[in-house]
Amino acid sequence: MSAGTDVVVVFDSEHSDAQLQWLHDGDLRLECDPYAVNWRSGSDPDALLGPMRELGFNFSAADEPDDPAWVYDEDAVLRAFALAEQVTGVKFPEELVPVEAPEDEPEDVWDGVSLPDDRMRAAGTSGADLAGTDLPLLRALFQAGDAVCQEIARWAEEWAFDEAEVAGRPHAEEVLAALRSGDDVPDLLIFQVSRHLDPRPMMPTREADGRLDRGSRHSLFLEMLHNRGNTHPLAAACDALAAAAALDAGRVHRLHADLRRTFPQLDTTGH
Repeated sequence: MSAGTDVVVVFDSEHSDAQLQWLHDGDLRLECDPYAVNWRSGSDPDALLGPMRELGFNFSAADEPDDPAWVYDEDAVLRAFALAEQVTGVKFPEELVPVEAPEDEPEDVWDGVSLPDDRMRAAGTSGADLAGTDLPLLRALFQAGDAVCQEIARWAEEWAFDEAEVAGRPHAEEVLAALRSGDDVPDLLIFQVSRHLDPRPMMPTREADGRLDRGSRHSLFLEMLHNRGNTHPLAAACDALAAAAALDAGRVHRLHADLRRTFPQLDTTGH
């Protein structure tokens, strides 16, 4: 393979699992099932997250049809060809590539949530999710003000750093310093640290204590780094808490208990 060459493999068969692979300079950067891209492997499995999200790939973590969150994406292979076209610059026949990326139907994530103040909607999608699990905490975050929310965002990201067990890996301390200061984490630094983390398995597993396997936690931590950047303090705090909860397999109670112990001003008694 020539230097600088990109190769994308799209495989689909009724007899075996579909595969999407991206190789750059002979290095397998990304490998996943295009029908369920939340579980990815390769040397840089998050490098194409942006275009994959824009093309509408299925990022659901549910892997069983009886799970309410399970999604079957009948256009997964078409999306894979569209991604291949973007990566390689090779034009495919129109029947293989969607004319345009699918657009999600407009949805009010706050539908059915009773808020004491409409300004709480600034918390965004993660805030709406938090309202569904711990509305008193969302109220407390809103009332705490911007400065406290910014501090909580930094705290939650460091909590995720600890939960992911990234400490001790090359470049990890540089990432931690950026998280503690609230600074952006440069893409180059994310790439550098990603090269020293455990690969994400095709399917997540649980450890004896109920936590996700370390490879899955490492991948979720990298995804958190890629998705940082919400400038609204309340939304940033909610996003960071959601990312931290994902690292703990969605078990929010331990995270929220730690949060309330660390920030006693988040007094939700009586709400």
